Amino acid sequence: MSSRELEAIQEECSNRNLAFSLGITYDELCELQWETFA
Repeated sequence: MSSRELEAIQEECSNRNLAFSLGITYDELCELQWETFA
């Protein structure tokens, strides 16, 4: 596994933890991020 893949997995894990702490789903968090960066 490359370090780039590992970084992507770690980022997804932290995003899932963030979504959980906010009481929303990971998909909802992704939608929020897309709206924020759009």
